Amino acid sequence: MSLIIVPFRKKSANTLRILFTLSVLSFAATAQTDEPIQYAIKYKFVHIDDTTKPTMPVRSSMLLRVSKSISRYGTIKEAADFDNARSSQNNLSAAATDAQSVVGQPLAIVPINPLENETIYQLISKKMLVKLAIIFAQEYIVEQPAPVFNWRILPEQKKIGNYVCQKAAGTFAGRNYTAWFAPALPFSVGPWKLGGLPGLILEAADQKNQVQFLFDGFQETSGQLNSTKIGFRPVKISDKQLEKAKSQFNKDPGKTAQSMLGSGDDATVSVVYQGYHGEMLSEKEAQKLLDEQRKKTINNPIELIKQ
Repeated sequence: MSLIIVPFRKKSANTLRILFTLSVLSFAATAQTDEPIQYAIKYKFVHIDDTTKPTMPVRSSMLLRVSKSISRYGTIKEAADFDNARSSQNNLSAAATDAQSVVGQPLAIVPINPLENETIYQLISKKMLVKLAIIFAQEYIVEQPAPVFNWRILPEQKKIGNYVCQKAAGTFAGRNYTAWFAPALPFSVGPWKLGGLPGLILEAADQKNQVQFLFDGFQETSGQLNSTKIGFRPVKISDKQLEKAKSQFNKDPGKTAQSMLGSGDDATVSVVYQGYHGEMLSEKEAQKLLDEQRKKTINNPIELIKQ
């Protein structure tokens, strides 16, 4: 999830900022169910979302963190934001005091990269998948049963990193996938929504190589995941409702953010846009990228058949 810095003049808005800070620290609130992260795997995600432009795929650096019964998958940048927020959990009361003393307009940081605002959790023991999305300072979760791939384990093997991996073939959401999993890593998860094999999936691609999750090494592990609490005060909605909410926000981020504050907040929301690599953009630069996104043809979504 991408942090949104919201300094406010009014008390109710101060509370909103503090609640949002708490949302990224929510795992610490239930320490008794924290599980240490055992592995962190980096992937290069490649997706040809427009088949008329196969040389211009979507590319992003992703990170999968795995504990005993839960995995967390999002962009590397989002994971860094999450870690930075967690590192300040012991100073939460000081942060709240600082928030109340700040004078200025509310500021909404809007990432241009749509991947920045979504995180996928796999709850292994519950056989459930949870998508956490943030729009301005509101968290939303979409809960679904864990996907069924009907994997066939094949005899081929290859080495990825330091691990001997086994080949498997399965089908999900209209695509035929080949996955390479490591039996020596006994976790039945993988990048994105992939999972259900007797070992961690280190690499996967669909039959046409239009969707690829390419192994990019391991990252040093630290921190915990929590299997019972995702987000701070998320609103549970359907996937269709989430897409509608994202569409409304993207049309007018400032107006939508203002409406989320409620009629009692008279401060005008300032919107700052963040580029694909974390850089701040001028309004003109951001508008150009947003216009390109709106005009872009997506005739090949990652899920050809919505589950």
